[in-house]
Amino acid sequence: MREELKGRNLTFTEIAKLVGENWQSLSQAEKQPYESQAQAIKDKYHIDLVEYKRTQQYKAYMAYLQEFKAKYALQLQGVFIVFILSRVATKPSHPRCEQGLTCSRVSG
Repeated sequence: MREELKGRNLTFTEIAKLVGENWQSLSQAEKQPYESQAQAIKDKYHIDLVEYKRTQQYKAYMAYLQEFKAKYALQLQGVFIVFILSRVATKPSHPRCEQGLTCSRVSG
Protein backbone atom coordinates (compact mmCIF):
# COMPACT_ATOMS: atom_id res chain seq x y z
CA MET A 1 0.00 0.00 0.00
CA ARG A 2 2.80 2.40 0.89
CA GLU A 3 4.42 1.99 -2.52
CA GLU A 4 1.07 2.67 -4.22
CA LEU A 5 0.72 5.98 -2.39
CA LYS A 6 4.32 7.19 -2.85
CA GLY A 7 4.62 10.03 -5.32
CA ARG A 8 0.93 10.89 -5.17
CA ASN A 9 0.28 14.32 -3.77
CA LEU A 10 -2.42 13.32 -1.27
CA THR A 11 -3.56 14.97 1.93
CA PHE A 12 -3.42 13.08 5.22
CA THR A 13 -7.20 12.70 5.09
CA GLU A 14 -7.10 11.19 1.62
CA ILE A 15 -4.35 8.76 2.64
CA ALA A 16 -6.27 7.74 5.77
CA LYS A 17 -9.38 7.12 3.71
CA LEU A 18 -7.53 4.92 1.22
CA VAL A 19 -5.75 2.96 3.97
CA GLY A 20 -9.06 2.50 5.81
CA GLU A 21 -10.77 1.23 2.69
CA ASN A 22 -7.88 -1.17 2.09
CA TRP A 23 -8.09 -2.46 5.68
CA GLN A 24 -11.85 -3.01 5.36
CA SER A 25 -11.34 -5.03 2.21
CA LEU A 26 -8.93 -7.49 3.90
CA SER A 27 -10.23 -10.83 5.07
CA GLN A 28 -10.04 -11.79 8.74
CA ALA A 29 -7.14 -14.13 7.92
CA GLU A 30 -5.23 -11.27 6.26
CA LYS A 31 -5.87 -8.97 9.22
CA GLN A 32 -4.90 -11.56 11.84
CA PRO A 33 -1.07 -11.08 11.77
CA TYR A 34 -1.44 -7.32 12.21
CA GLU A 35 -3.97 -7.70 15.00
CA SER A 36 -1.75 -10.25 16.78
CA GLN A 37 1.23 -7.92 16.53
CA ALA A 38 -0.84 -5.00 17.84
CA GLN A 39 -2.10 -7.09 20.77
CA ALA A 40 1.45 -8.20 21.65
CA ILE A 41 2.64 -4.58 21.66
CA LYS A 42 -0.36 -3.54 23.77
CA ASP A 43 0.33 -6.33 26.29
CA LYS A 44 4.00 -5.28 26.54
CA TYR A 45 2.94 -1.66 27.08
CA HIS A 46 0.68 -2.64 29.99
CA ILE A 47 3.43 -4.75 31.60
CA ASP A 48 5.92 -1.88 31.19
CA LEU A 49 3.40 0.57 32.65
CA VAL A 50 2.86 -1.57 35.76
CA GLU A 51 6.63 -1.78 36.23
CA TYR A 52 7.05 1.97 35.72
CA LYS A 53 4.38 2.75 38.31
CA ARG A 54 6.50 0.90 40.88
CA THR A 55 9.53 3.16 40.34
CA GLN A 56 10.67 6.10 42.41
CA GLN A 57 10.63 8.19 39.23
CA TYR A 58 6.88 7.64 38.86
CA LYS A 59 6.24 8.45 42.53
CA ALA A 60 8.22 11.68 42.18
CA TYR A 61 6.28 12.59 39.05
CA MET A 62 2.95 11.95 40.76
CA ALA A 63 3.97 14.16 43.71
CA TYR A 64 4.99 16.91 41.28
CA LEU A 65 1.70 16.54 39.39
CA GLN A 66 -0.33 16.79 42.58
CA GLU A 67 1.51 19.97 43.62
CA PHE A 68 1.11 21.42 40.14
CA LYS A 69 -2.64 20.78 40.07
CA ALA A 70 -3.13 22.22 43.55
CA LYS A 71 -1.14 25.35 42.70
CA TYR A 72 -2.88 26.05 39.42
CA ALA A 73 -6.33 25.09 40.68
CA LEU A 74 -6.04 27.86 43.26
CA GLN A 75 -4.83 30.31 40.63
CA LEU A 76 -7.70 29.40 38.32
CA GLN A 77 -10.20 29.82 41.14
CA GLY A 78 -8.75 33.27 41.79
CA VAL A 79 -9.01 34.23 38.13
CA PHE A 80 -12.61 32.99 38.01
CA ILE A 81 -13.55 34.99 41.12
CA VAL A 82 -11.91 38.14 39.72
CA PHE A 83 -13.77 37.61 36.44
CA ILE A 84 -17.14 37.23 38.19
CA LEU A 85 -16.54 40.27 40.37
CA SER A 86 -15.51 42.35 37.36
CA ARG A 87 -18.68 41.28 35.53
CA VAL A 88 -20.84 42.32 38.49
CA ALA A 89 -19.01 45.64 38.88
CA THR A 90 -19.26 46.53 35.19
CA LYS A 91 -22.70 45.10 34.54
CA PRO A 92 -24.28 47.19 31.81
CA SER A 93 -27.57 48.82 32.67
CA HIS A 94 -30.78 47.62 31.16
CA PRO A 95 -33.31 50.30 30.12
CA ARG A 96 -36.41 48.46 31.39
CA CYS A 97 -34.78 47.84 34.78
CA GLU A 98 -33.74 51.50 35.08
CA GLN A 99 -37.30 52.63 34.38
CA GLY A 100 -38.66 50.34 37.08
CA LEU A 101 -40.61 48.31 34.53
CA THR A 102 -40.96 44.55 34.59
CA CYS A 103 -37.72 43.13 33.36
CA SER A 104 -37.19 39.62 32.08
CA ARG A 105 -33.43 40.02 32.09
CA VAL A 106 -31.62 37.10 33.69
CA SER A 107 -29.29 38.39 36.35
CA GLY A 108 -25.62 37.43 36.18
